[in-house]
Amino acid sequence: MTYPQKGTIRTEAVIAIVCTALAACDAHNNQLLGRVEADIDRHQVVVTHCYTRDLAKVLSTDDGDSWTPCKNAVIVIKDGMLYVNGESYGQLGEGDSVLVQDGRAKIIPP
Repeated sequence: MTYPQKGTIRTEAVIAIVCTALAACDAHNNQLLGRVEADIDRHQVVVTHCYTRDLAKVLSTDDGDSWTPCKNAVIVIKDGMLYVNGESYGQLGEGDSVLVQDGRAKIIPP
């Protein structure tokens, strides 16, 4: 019976971990670090502390555009009004972006 060279298994394990980590990340989302983002009704929305393997898509309905990337962040924009977890955060201005941390939102002007 032949055994793999010393260090080969360790190298293969590191390569597998790196490939898995890169699959969970792209230019806008880093699910390993809990940061995801989406464009909702022409506004960039960033959610932190959101650890998920299956990132939801933005849904457009008669009740506005909604996105639920994780269970503590339900984001709805209807007629320019921002709602996070059922709480109103007011009117979004042209070019405003949104940061959601720990279920609370902050509107960031351009």
